[in-house]
Amino acid sequence: MPESSESYPQKFRKEDNLVGLAQAITNSILSTGRLDVQKKLFTSIQLVGGVALTKGLVGAVEERVLHAIPANEAVDTVEVLQQRTDPLIVSWKGGAILGILDYFSRDQWIHREDWVHGGIKTGSGRKYRDSHLLQTQAFWYINS
Repeated sequence: MPESSESYPQKFRKEDNLVGLAQAITNSILSTGRLDVQKKLFTSIQLVGGVALTKGLVGAVEERVLHAIPANEAVDTVEVLQQRTDPLIVSWKGGAILGILDYFSRDQWIHREDWVHGGIKTGSGRKYRDSHLLQTQAFWYINS
């Protein structure tokens, strides 16, 4: 049975503080707080989904993210990685991998109700302990 339309937000409000893609990427990476991690993440951006196939998107994202970094930050390089996997399916692959990893407990998942009632905003403070270990496990699984 379809969900009622009351479950979904009807439109965005000004107070939602929506930001563009470049600013969302920048805010997310800068929220890590560690310069070494920030530099690594700014040179490891990956675009996924059908929109990743848009001509000129890689260059536009690199340029806009670079210009979104505040001048007082010690980061001067931004790179979007070349696609090694079809961007149309890579997010599904990631979801499948998360589903089989024991390390990533279900209490850390973003639940539908949380998403519908406000989404996950950049800089929200929601962090995952030892997420670097999860990423290592996921990359090992993909490459094996």
